[in-house]
Amino acid sequence: MTNDQTTASTTTPSWLNDLDAYRDHYEQRLADDGHKLERFNLNRMRWFTPRPEWTILDLGCGTGASIVEYARRGHQVVGVDVAQSALTRLRIRITDQPFEKNVKLVHSSIEDYRPPAGTSYDAVLCCDVLEHVIDMKPVLETAQQCLRPGGLFYVTAPAVRVGQAEHVRGVGPSELVRHLVDMGFDNIQTLMPWNRPELPHYPLTICTAYRQEKHR
Repeated sequence: MTNDQTTASTTTPSWLNDLDAYRDHYEQRLADDGHKLERFNLNRMRWFTPRPEWTILDLGCGTGASIVEYARRGHQVVGVDVAQSALTRLRIRITDQPFEKNVKLVHSSIEDYRPPAGTSYDAVLCCDVLEHVIDMKPVLETAQQCLRPGGLFYVTAPAVRVGQAEHVRGVGPSELVRHLVDMGFDNIQTLMPWNRPELPHYPLTICTAYRQEKHR
């Protein structure tokens, strides 16, 4: 794997550099195609095995495939997304479901999100998000600030840039681990399974990391 496969693209869409344009882009994208993202992806999530009592924060939850799955299992789940259209679609999906009470949805960019005072989460998900941003560090900082000490951070992303306009980078394991170590995560483990059975086939980065119990 070469370095230029895992870093941000040099052909950067103009909307990436303006939050309002970024929000508008994904509002339209998820309004048009959000239904395609509603199926829970076991291939990506099989290494996330939360304890029954865990609270879960899903950063960049989109139309809520993981939100629905873990709320149905009984977890208290908070979903954050920049696209109101995605959250509206998700709210319709969960309305009048037995697990609706387990879900809270927040319209916010990930970088700006902060939990309510005194609140932290047992696990934070960031699934298929980092390939959409030039600088992953602000997203990782949000995750770090939202986790309880010892809490689990679970990341999935394409390891190489996939040929879609929204994918501006691949997320290689070495780059991700370096940032996580700098931000006070430890017990970091990575895997690189293939994106199967979906097409196209490409390597994924799957990462688990824990917020340190105490800062060194």
